[in-house]
Amino acid sequence: MALHSQVFRRINPADQVAFNIGSISGLFGQSIVADHVEIIGTLRTLDEAVRDRLQRAIEDATRFTARAHGCEGQVRWANQMPAVRNDADLVKETWGVLDAVGGLRVVEMESTPMTTDDFALYAERAPGLYMKLGTSGGTLTPLHSSTFDVDERSIWVGVVAVEALVRGALGRSQR
Repeated sequence: MALHSQVFRRINPADQVAFNIGSISGLFGQSIVADHVEIIGTLRTLDEAVRDRLQRAIEDATRFTARAHGCEGQVRWANQMPAVRNDADLVKETWGVLDAVGGLRVVEMESTPMTTDDFALYAERAPGLYMKLGTSGGTLTPLHSSTFDVDERSIWVGVVAVEALVRGALGRSQR
């Protein structure tokens, strides 16, 4: 509770932030008090200054809450990735290529997704394009849900889209 309250007290309503605790483990039985507890979560932001501010908030909440209960708390940051940022020129070109392909429905997302992926490291070094493949029909289940099951009929859409983009890029490079 302290982690969530400290994170959400320190965000501006305009900041895009995703914070989640995904696992809490004490590694002992029901009548044994654990001498070590591990909490694993994720913090995603689009702005590095916001991420830095929230990391300090999480570190403070961890130390102060642990100390209030006679314990010691520490935070280890791992697998940190920058936000995925698409190259504007590639996005524009992609819209043109995919609009020309029959059977595809290209949809612009209403807001920037909180995507964290090691692809962002490539996109920091060279122009990059990260696309999401959506499905329609059936029950909508979030990607990271334990009940997620892809509708395999939609995979062909991704194959057709990537093929069109590769052909477009190869044709452009031969000019």
